[in-house]
Amino acid sequence: MVTSSLRAADRLPGTSSPYIATIICQDGALLVTTPTHDNPQPVRHVAETITTLQEGDRVLCLLDDTIGVVVTDRIVPLADSHPGADLVTELDNGQLLFDAPKGLILRTGDAQIELRPDGTLLLDGREIHAIADGINRLLGARIELN
Repeated sequence: MVTSSLRAADRLPGTSSPYIATIICQDGALLVTTPTHDNPQPVRHVAETITTLQEGDRVLCLLDDTIGVVVTDRIVPLADSHPGADLVTELDNGQLLFDAPKGLILRTGDAQIELRPDGTLLLDGREIHAIADGINRLLGARIELN
């Protein structure tokens, strides 16, 4: 039996509490199975945001008396749900800090900015414009122009 913290009065009539299941394939059909259910149930509907389901996927389901099993979402580890989320921190002043120990590349079309861990900054593009309302400074041990 699947249990939930939802009271029966909080659920739509004819609909189960949400439960977690695993997708299995049997004779070309997608089924959901849980450790507490002996008989796998066929998946009848999926949420519009789910593009594919594969055998072994962990999913959140509802069982509706009228239409059967409805898969409402796929469950993934937090790190997989937002790749790179652990690399971004919002600072107290509202700025975002991207901490990429192996480097960071921003690219669009033919333009690219690369930050390397050794302190090298590369600007690559067909044209590079440095525009300032005030002083535009270039500082370095040596500055080479062409």
